[in-house]
Amino acid sequence: MCDFGNVIVGSSKKKSFRLTNVGKIPVSFNFDKKLQSQANISIEPDKVQKLMPNTSQFFTVVYTTRKQAKQKREKFLIPVDVRGGPQYMIEFIANQTIPELTMSSETLDFEQVCVNTRKTVKIRLENTKEVNCEWWFHTKPEPTVSVIGGGAKKEEGERYQVWPHNGLLLPGQR
Repeated sequence: MCDFGNVIVGSSKKKSFRLTNVGKIPVSFNFDKKLQSQANISIEPDKVQKLMPNTSQFFTVVYTTRKQAKQKREKFLIPVDVRGGPQYMIEFIANQTIPELTMSSETLDFEQVCVNTRKTVKIRLENTKEVNCEWWFHTKPEPTVSVIGGGAKKEEGERYQVWPHNGLLLPGQR
């Protein structure tokens, strides 16, 4: 079994393993490329010629998710076809997931705020998924202008400030 663990949708993950010839004669084998393609897996090398007894071959496996993939647990069986011998199966497992945050409130209500004063409203972000979630806050800066006296204009400062501006929440963290 080769378990990739959590894989974020639209990304890839790499694992390595080795197979050892524990028999008494050299063996040759290969992995089915068509099945690899269907499983979004690539195995390198995809074939081995005459692996000598008591020697090993290292393999690198890359599992790639599609950007439009659904969140789900994937399992694939890929056969190891030993020339002149039995067929072995390797099970590849991956949990396709998407990072996600929940906020303690969907709207921020500052209620009444007196002119030239500040009011702070707190919200809590929570990572409800099994992978790290990186977040950041950004706005389109739109200048705010107020009219003073005979039509003169004065730029005002930012009306809203967010702190911190970004962060990383581990799974289950608030």
